[in-house]
Formats: sequence, structure tokens, C-alpha cells
Amino acid sequence: MINYLQQLVLAAATLSFSLVAISPVRSATLTYNFSGTTDSGPFVGETYSGFLSFDDSNITGNGREFLTITNLDFDFSNPVFSNANPISRAEASFLNGTFLGLSFSAETYSFIPGFFEVSEASFAYQFNQQGGAGDVNYSLETAPTAVPEPTFAAGLLLFGVGGMGLKLKRKMQNEL
Repeated sequence: MINYLQQLVLAAATLSFSLVAISPVRSATLTYNFSGTTDSGPFVGETYSGFLSFDDSNITGNGREFLTITNLDFDFSNPVFSNANPISRAEASFLNGTFLGLSFSAETYSFIPGFFEVSEASFAYQFNQQGGAGDVNYSLETAPTAVPEPTFAAGLLLFGVGGMGLKLKRKMQNEL
């Protein structure tokens, strides 16, 4: 009787360890390319482009969230903005885990994220007291990759070892 109880406890414990944190984690750094064309102001028709990177490992997927940008470069009408300039207050905006765009303002430029979706994102500028704006198009350059959760791998290994132990024990009992 004790043998069956021990086997049952071992099997239940092993199974519970293998089910902990089954969902894989994603890689942390994402890079988005962005581009657009101004549709108003003194630079109407001018294009701009660049990229931004951020670590998304802390995103919860609940409500509005902002993650600090770790890398930002863009070019618009000759001035080039890059990490050589301070990027404080540059953030990636999210709603329920969905990317909405870049939230960033410098002296003459502003990137405004979408409120509900990334297609609402915009770009605004002001030179010599004249302003203009345009849409922003984002494309994900580096997609997150699934990485097995360490507790899942350990649980699976423990489950396999436990199963092999039970099989070996039964084989030995049958030979007696």
C-alpha cells in the first residue's frame, strides 16, 4: 500500500512541477523601423525615417504602459537625431500589450503614439514658428522569439526522470 501511495505522490509532484509557467518567455529587445511623409506645413512632402529599440521584457499586457527607448535614430529635413543626443523621456507606448508608437518630443519634433491603435500615430514639427504634421508608419524589424521558460524545462526533465524511475522499479519487481 505504501508503495502505491509513494508512487502516486511522486507522480503528482512531478506533474505539478512540469506544469509551472508553461508559457514561453519572449526575447527582450524589439526594434521598429518607422517612416512617413509630412502632409502639412513648410516641409510638406518631406520624408523622414528612422528606427527605435526597447526592452519589452517588463510589459504586462494590462492597460496603458510605457517602456523606455534604448536606441533612437531618425532623419528629417537634414537634421539627424541619434543616440548621441539625449533620449530621456522617449518611450514606446502600449495598450493592453499592443504597440501604439513612439512618445517623444525634442525642441522641434514630436512623435505622438496612437490612442487606441498604431495607425493613429503621428509626427509633428515646428521650424521658424511654422508647424506641420504627418503620419508615422511602423514596421517590426526584430520579432520576439520564444524562449523556453527554465521552470518548464526543469519540470519536464523531472517528470521524465520520475517516469523512468517508476518504469525501472516496476521492471525490477516483475523480475523478482
